[in-house]
Amino acid sequence: MKSLKSNILLLGLTLILVLTPMAGFGQEAQQPQPPQGKCPGQGPAKCQMMDIPGLSDEQKSKIDALKTPHQQKMLEMNAEKDKLDAELTQLEIAEKPDMAKINAKIDEITGVENKMAKERSKHHQEVRALLTPEQRVAFDSRKGCCKQGMGMNMEHGDQGGPQGQGCPNAKKQGS
Repeated sequence: MKSLKSNILLLGLTLILVLTPMAGFGQEAQQPQPPQGKCPGQGPAKCQMMDIPGLSDEQKSKIDALKTPHQQKMLEMNAEKDKLDAELTQLEIAEKPDMAKINAKIDEITGVENKMAKERSKHHQEVRALLTPEQRVAFDSRKGCCKQGMGMNMEHGDQGGPQGQGCPNAKKQGS
């Protein structure tokens, strides 16, 4: 009788230990999301533009006109960087890695990253030039957040960048 009670107790404890971790197993991990509701269906970068107070239709149109050429340049540079990254990987995993070639490839990659940073800054200043002083304050306070997607601070083409962790007080990450 005593043995039966201890076996039942042991079985109960085992079930609890096994099933408890499984309770959260089917739940998906929560990813940080940019704020929703301000511009439904338009994504964080569009919200960034629309959060600028008093933006006229003419300003919106001019900003949109700047966006497409900027996106094209960023996509091209990002593709070039991806290609160089793949070449660097090949150099690094070679049987006998050549450090001179590896360092030269790293220099090429940082050159492209430098061009990308300059293009982002140029685009930011072009947008700022279209804004009133009050609008610039709002726009500048959002710089560095909402970097994902196809926005004014676009870094990763249409792949959606890893950096936009929500706005307006997201910690600036990366370049």
